[in-house]
Amino acid sequence: MEWNELSCLGQNLNPADSLNSRMMAPFDEEYYKALGKKHLNHGQWEKAIEALNHATKLNPNDAESFKELGKAYRYAGHREKAEECCQQALEIDPSYAPAYCNLAILAKERFQFQLAEQYYQKALTLDSNLAPIWSNLGNLYCLMDRPDEAFKAYQEAIMADSQFAPAFLNIGRLYYAQGEKELAQLSLERSAELVSDTKSPQYAEIYHSLAQFYEQNNQIEPAIPLYEKGLLLSPENIEIWKNLGKAYANQGQFKKAIGSFAMVMELDPENARNYYEVAQLYYHLGDLEKSNTALRQALSVAPKMTEAYYDLGANLYEQGDLDSAMMLVSQAMDLEPEYDLPYYLMGMIELSQNNLKQAYRFYERLQDLRSNWAEPLFNHIKTNP
Repeated sequence: MEWNELSCLGQNLNPADSLNSRMMAPFDEEYYKALGKKHLNHGQWEKAIEALNHATKLNPNDAESFKELGKAYRYAGHREKAEECCQQALEIDPSYAPAYCNLAILAKERFQFQLAEQYYQKALTLDSNLAPIWSNLGNLYCLMDRPDEAFKAYQEAIMADSQFAPAFLNIGRLYYAQGEKELAQLSLERSAELVSDTKSPQYAEIYHSLAQFYEQNNQIEPAIPLYEKGLLLSPENIEIWKNLGKAYANQGQFKKAIGSFAMVMELDPENARNYYEVAQLYYHLGDLEKSNTALRQALSVAPKMTEAYYDLGANLYEQGDLDSAMMLVSQAMDLEPEYDLPYYLMGMIELSQNNLKQAYRFYERLQDLRSNWAEPLFNHIKTNP
């Protein structure tokens, strides 16, 4: 399971206070800093950058504003500016631990793991009670294949803040990776309990991870509402939409699955695999025409997608369009000569036209490939009148 870094927000990972709940002058530094935090929590990086730049101009001696601006730049992909902002925060306040945390995350993203560890350790020498830094250090140790140290870091995070949900999430993932399913479930469920009243998009991953745990352990029914909760927090999260669609499909709810993948295709229209998945769903519904349309869309995005040529050929074979089927299956064989299913289907097409010699040639090819499809094709050849 992929380790997703949750952002280090200092001592509190809750969303920024509502601007209306604080008495602030409309154009002072605190107003723009709070506005920037609000945009950060909603994934609006460019708006956050604009607001936090205002904050730093109004008060160029506030380390937190520079740290938050660095975070916004990092999320927006401007890593050099992000590092400059973190260094500026440390010039203002050399003891400001969250700035070291952000520098650590930047170093980790450059695969400079040892440097990242040094930054995290520096932050913790300044303030050992920051749960997010302990949790992020644990994530780094996981990437460095140091699970024992990761466990200790997550436990330190929980000791620093027993309500810090990401630490329970991360330690649950680590338990699961080590085969401790019961402990993993307890930790993942605890993380979800702790964020049940929050609306920040960053917590969508907690519901996502618990849903995946349930589904991987054949508990699809409780997984679906968790995927849905994740999407309420992060409605453009492609991976959650995909997994929700797969969960519906596993329950035989193919129309709902297609609805989920419709969102996936809207959010990620250049991914041929999404159209291919939809084609499979339409096939299960018995709608070959819509399956064919989805497969053609997949091929328009990925003209060398072997499975799409094969599946489209198989659909047309079922529909009786043998010439088109043969052409498409031949393309699949040209693209991937070691792929066995096209040879089986070509043998079946030849048999349907009473071309026994040609069918036998494809049987021989399947034997060369040591394919499990050789025997079924041979059985059809033997029973052909």
